[in-house]
Amino acid sequence: MLRKLIILSICIAVLLSFVGCGYKRKVEEKLANKITEGILDKVAGNNTNVNIEDDKITIEGEDGSKLAIGSSEWPEGKAADLIPEFKRGKIASTMDMGASCTIIVDDVERKDFDEYLQVIKDKGYTKDSMDMSTEELISYFASYEKDKSTISLGYTMETKEMMISITIQE
Repeated sequence: MLRKLIILSICIAVLLSFVGCGYKRKVEEKLANKITEGILDKVAGNNTNVNIEDDKITIEGEDGSKLAIGSSEWPEGKAADLIPEFKRGKIASTMDMGASCTIIVDDVERKDFDEYLQVIKDKGYTKDSMDMSTEELISYFASYEKDKSTISLGYTMETKEMMISITIQE
């Protein structure tokens, strides 16, 4: 009986140490997030909202501008709504400031970039267009007459990274 009691005590002690470590880790993560948010708040200004969740950092300005690093969601809003969603690759970050929006997408294959570029051209982004291509980089810039917006696309071959940036001329 004493032996069973000792074994049970050891099992409970081991279990509590595992639970304690997990709990301690969560508390440490929350504390680190709060400290980081506090520092970013001071750097960005008092009227800026900084939020850290999991692997995503979101910074919102009082003017409605929004920077999301680590976001995997396509942005919504004034400028972002003008362009078709790119459904391939992995969104690394977005910056939405209402009249302008920038989206960085990782893991984009060259053929997917080429297809999206054609979709953008078919949508009407062809006025005053400019193409540039090197061994490492492809870029495209054009305007759209109807909504007075300009778009730029960039693709880096080595890193398979694409940048989409749109601005509405107000």
